Amino acid sequence: MQLLSKSFSELAVPELFEILKTRVAVFVVEQRCAYQEIDEIDKLSRHVALVDDGKILAYVRVIPAVSLIRKFLWAES
Repeated sequence: MQLLSKSFSELAVPELFEILKTRVAVFVVEQRCAYQEIDEIDKLSRHVALVDDGKILAYVRVIPAVSLIRKFLWAES
C-alpha cells in the first residue's frame, strides 16, 4: 500500500484516470448524485489517495481556501 499525495499537475495520466473513475463510480453512480463531479477546483486541489496494487482504497480531494478558489475562477472568466 502507498499513500499518494499530489497536486493536479503532479498526477500522472493513469493516476488521474483512476481517481476520476473512482469519484464518478462513488458519487455519480452509487450515490446517484447527477452533478458536475469533475470541475476547475480539481486543478487547485491536493489529491490524496490510499492505493494498493493500482486500486484506490480511499480518496480525498483537499480543496484550498475559498478566497483562492474565487481568485482562480474569477481569473478564468
